[in-house]
Amino acid sequence: MTQYYHNTKDIVKTKMVDKQKFKRSGFSYQKYVSNVLDNVYLNSVEDYGIPTNYPGANRQAPYMGTGLYCYMEYGDAKKHDTRYGREVVTVEIDDEADVYDMDEKLTRADILKYLKYIRNTYIPEHMPTEEQQNPWRLIVTILIIEFYNSFEKYPETVGLARYVIENFYPKLQIDVYKKINYDKINKKEVCYILVTNNNCIKLIS
Repeated sequence: MTQYYHNTKDIVKTKMVDKQKFKRSGFSYQKYVSNVLDNVYLNSVEDYGIPTNYPGANRQAPYMGTGLYCYMEYGDAKKHDTRYGREVVTVEIDDEADVYDMDEKLTRADILKYLKYIRNTYIPEHMPTEEQQNPWRLIVTILIIEFYNSFEKYPETVGLARYVIENFYPKLQIDVYKKINYDKINKKEVCYILVTNNNCIKLIS
Protein backbone atom coordinates (compact mmCIF):
# COMPACT_ATOMS: atom_id res chain seq x y z
CA MET A 1 0.00 0.00 0.00
CA THR A 2 1.03 3.59 -0.64
CA GLN A 3 0.99 6.17 2.14
CA TYR A 4 0.10 9.82 1.71
CA TYR A 5 -0.11 12.54 4.34
CA HIS A 6 -2.97 14.96 5.00
CA ASN A 7 -2.93 17.82 7.49
CA THR A 8 -6.04 18.92 9.35
CA LYS A 9 -7.46 20.04 12.71
CA ASP A 10 -7.24 17.48 15.52
CA ILE A 11 -11.04 17.18 15.80
CA VAL A 12 -11.30 16.42 12.06
CA LYS A 13 -8.51 13.86 12.33
CA THR A 14 -10.40 12.09 15.11
CA LYS A 15 -13.54 11.87 12.95
CA MET A 16 -11.57 10.61 9.97
CA VAL A 17 -9.87 7.90 12.00
CA ASP A 18 -13.15 6.85 13.65
CA LYS A 19 -15.11 6.68 10.38
CA GLN A 20 -12.17 5.60 8.16
CA LYS A 21 -13.20 7.99 5.43
CA PHE A 22 -13.02 11.66 4.52
CA LYS A 23 -15.81 14.17 4.10
CA ARG A 24 -15.75 16.50 1.13
CA SER A 25 -15.63 20.23 1.75
CA GLY A 26 -18.76 22.35 1.61
CA PHE A 27 -17.60 23.99 -1.62
CA SER A 28 -20.21 23.28 -4.29
CA TYR A 29 -18.43 22.55 -7.54
CA GLN A 30 -21.76 22.50 -9.37
CA LYS A 31 -22.43 26.10 -8.29
CA TYR A 32 -18.89 27.03 -9.25
CA VAL A 33 -19.24 25.59 -12.75
CA SER A 34 -22.58 27.38 -13.18
CA ASN A 35 -20.90 30.65 -12.23
CA VAL A 36 -18.09 30.00 -14.68
CA LEU A 37 -20.63 29.30 -17.45
CA ASP A 38 -22.50 32.53 -16.69
CA ASN A 39 -19.33 34.62 -16.77
CA VAL A 40 -17.13 33.30 -19.55
CA TYR A 41 -20.04 33.37 -21.98
CA LEU A 42 -19.74 37.16 -21.99
CA ASN A 43 -16.04 37.16 -22.88
CA SER A 44 -13.98 36.23 -25.90
CA VAL A 45 -11.28 33.57 -25.73
CA GLU A 46 -8.61 36.26 -26.20
CA ASP A 47 -9.50 38.25 -23.08
CA TYR A 48 -11.23 35.63 -20.94
CA GLY A 49 -11.42 35.62 -17.19
CA ILE A 50 -12.16 32.66 -14.96
CA PRO A 51 -14.06 33.17 -11.68
CA THR A 52 -12.28 31.68 -8.67
CA ASN A 53 -15.47 30.94 -6.69
CA TYR A 54 -19.22 31.57 -6.77
CA PRO A 55 -21.49 34.08 -4.91
CA GLY A 56 -21.80 33.03 -1.27
CA ALA A 57 -18.77 30.74 -1.28
CA ASN A 58 -16.42 31.15 1.69
CA ARG A 59 -13.33 29.95 -0.17
CA GLN A 60 -11.80 29.77 -3.61
CA ALA A 61 -12.20 26.81 -5.92
CA PRO A 62 -9.93 23.94 -4.83
CA TYR A 63 -6.87 23.63 -7.06
CA MET A 64 -7.69 20.17 -8.45
CA GLY A 65 -11.35 20.08 -7.46
CA THR A 66 -12.93 18.45 -4.43
CA GLY A 67 -11.47 15.51 -2.52
CA LEU A 68 -8.83 14.80 0.13
CA TYR A 69 -5.61 16.74 -0.47
CA CYS A 70 -2.41 15.07 0.68
CA TYR A 71 1.34 15.33 0.37
CA MET A 72 3.65 12.56 -0.75
CA GLU A 73 6.16 13.39 2.00
CA TYR A 74 5.39 13.39 5.73
CA GLY A 75 7.67 16.37 6.34
CA ASP A 76 5.75 18.54 3.88
CA ALA A 77 2.47 17.82 5.69
CA LYS A 78 4.09 18.29 9.10
CA LYS A 79 5.21 21.80 8.14
CA HIS A 80 1.61 22.99 8.63
CA ASP A 81 1.61 22.05 12.34
CA THR A 82 3.82 24.83 13.61
CA ARG A 83 1.83 27.56 11.83
CA TYR A 84 -1.73 26.36 12.31
CA GLY A 85 -1.72 23.88 15.21
CA ARG A 86 -2.83 21.00 13.04
CA GLU A 87 -2.06 17.28 12.95
CA VAL A 88 -0.86 14.92 10.24
CA VAL A 89 -3.16 12.12 9.08
CA THR A 90 -1.63 9.08 7.38
CA VAL A 91 -3.76 7.79 4.50
CA GLU A 92 -2.96 4.33 3.11
CA ILE A 93 -4.15 3.72 -0.45
CA ASP A 94 -4.84 0.36 -2.06
CA ASP A 95 -2.17 -0.65 -4.57
CA GLU A 96 -4.96 -1.38 -7.07
CA ALA A 97 -6.20 2.23 -7.00
CA ASP A 98 -6.24 4.13 -10.29
CA VAL A 99 -3.61 6.88 -9.98
CA TYR A 100 -3.50 9.66 -12.59
CA ASP A 101 -0.28 11.68 -12.74
CA MET A 102 -1.30 14.91 -14.48
CA ASP A 103 2.33 15.83 -15.19
CA GLU A 104 3.28 12.56 -16.85
CA LYS A 105 3.80 12.83 -20.62
CA LEU A 106 1.31 10.16 -21.70
CA THR A 107 -1.29 11.41 -19.23
CA ARG A 108 -0.96 14.95 -20.56
CA ALA A 109 -1.53 13.60 -24.06
CA ASP A 110 -4.68 11.86 -22.82
CA ILE A 111 -5.99 15.01 -21.14
CA LEU A 112 -5.57 17.00 -24.35
CA LYS A 113 -7.24 14.22 -26.35
CA TYR A 114 -10.22 14.13 -23.96
CA LEU A 115 -10.67 17.91 -24.02
CA LYS A 116 -10.56 18.08 -27.82
CA TYR A 117 -13.01 15.18 -28.07
CA ILE A 118 -15.41 16.91 -25.67
CA ARG A 119 -15.24 20.21 -27.58
CA ASN A 120 -15.37 18.80 -31.10
CA THR A 121 -17.59 15.73 -30.68
CA TYR A 122 -19.37 15.39 -27.34
CA ILE A 123 -20.75 18.92 -27.09
CA PRO A 124 -22.25 19.03 -30.63
CA GLU A 125 -23.73 15.54 -30.23
CA HIS A 126 -25.25 16.00 -26.75
CA MET A 127 -26.27 19.67 -26.70
CA PRO A 128 -28.87 20.34 -29.40
CA THR A 129 -28.79 24.14 -29.53
CA GLU A 130 -26.07 26.73 -30.12
CA GLU A 131 -27.18 28.47 -26.94
CA GLN A 132 -26.27 25.35 -24.94
CA GLN A 133 -23.12 24.58 -26.89
CA ASN A 134 -21.41 27.97 -27.02
CA PRO A 135 -20.54 28.54 -23.34
CA TRP A 136 -19.31 24.97 -22.92
CA ARG A 137 -17.29 25.11 -26.14
CA LEU A 138 -15.71 28.36 -24.95
CA ILE A 139 -14.85 26.88 -21.54
CA VAL A 140 -13.21 23.82 -23.05
CA THR A 141 -11.28 26.02 -25.50
CA ILE A 142 -10.01 28.02 -22.52
CA LEU A 143 -9.01 24.77 -20.78
CA ILE A 144 -7.04 23.71 -23.85
CA ILE A 145 -5.25 27.08 -23.93
CA GLU A 146 -4.46 26.78 -20.21
CA PHE A 147 -3.28 23.21 -20.74
CA TYR A 148 -0.68 24.42 -23.26
CA ASN A 149 0.36 27.10 -20.73
CA SER A 150 0.68 24.53 -17.91
CA PHE A 151 -2.34 26.08 -16.13
CA GLU A 152 -0.15 28.96 -14.97
CA LYS A 153 -2.50 31.91 -15.57
CA TYR A 154 -5.56 30.29 -14.00
CA PRO A 155 -4.49 27.40 -11.70
CA GLU A 156 -8.12 26.69 -10.76
CA THR A 157 -8.66 25.45 -14.32
CA VAL A 158 -6.88 22.22 -13.29
CA GLY A 159 -9.94 21.31 -11.21
CA LEU A 160 -12.26 22.62 -13.91
CA ALA A 161 -10.56 20.40 -16.51
CA ARG A 162 -10.97 17.42 -14.20
CA TYR A 163 -14.67 18.23 -13.72
CA VAL A 164 -15.32 18.54 -17.45
CA ILE A 165 -13.49 15.32 -18.31
CA GLU A 166 -15.14 13.28 -15.55
CA ASN A 167 -18.62 14.50 -16.44
CA PHE A 168 -18.35 14.43 -20.24
CA TYR A 169 -16.00 11.47 -20.56
CA PRO A 170 -17.49 9.09 -17.95
CA LYS A 171 -15.23 6.19 -18.94
CA LEU A 172 -12.49 7.95 -16.99
CA GLN A 173 -12.98 7.32 -13.26
CA ILE A 174 -9.84 8.06 -11.23
CA ASP A 175 -9.21 7.31 -7.54
CA VAL A 176 -6.10 9.45 -7.02
CA TYR A 177 -4.75 12.47 -8.90
CA LYS A 178 -1.17 13.78 -8.71
CA LYS A 179 -0.02 17.26 -9.77
CA ILE A 180 3.09 19.31 -9.02
CA ASN A 181 2.48 22.88 -7.87
CA TYR A 182 4.14 25.54 -5.73
CA ASP A 183 3.30 25.18 -2.03
CA LYS A 184 3.29 28.45 -0.10
CA ILE A 185 3.77 26.78 3.30
CA ASN A 186 6.81 24.74 2.27
CA LYS A 187 8.02 27.47 -0.12
CA LYS A 188 8.85 24.97 -2.84
CA GLU A 189 7.22 22.89 -5.54
CA VAL A 190 5.60 19.76 -4.16
CA CYS A 191 3.55 16.93 -5.62
CA TYR A 192 -0.03 17.35 -4.46
CA ILE A 193 -2.12 14.22 -4.06
CA LEU A 194 -5.90 14.37 -4.42
CA VAL A 195 -7.83 11.30 -3.22
CA THR A 196 -11.30 11.35 -4.78
CA ASN A 197 -12.64 7.92 -3.81
CA ASN A 198 -13.10 6.75 -0.20
CA ASN A 199 -13.26 3.15 -1.41
CA CYS A 200 -9.60 3.11 -2.39
CA ILE A 201 -8.52 3.96 1.18
CA LYS A 202 -7.37 0.97 3.21
CA LEU A 203 -6.49 2.73 6.46
CA ILE A 204 -6.58 6.22 7.98
CA SER A 205 -4.43 6.73 11.08
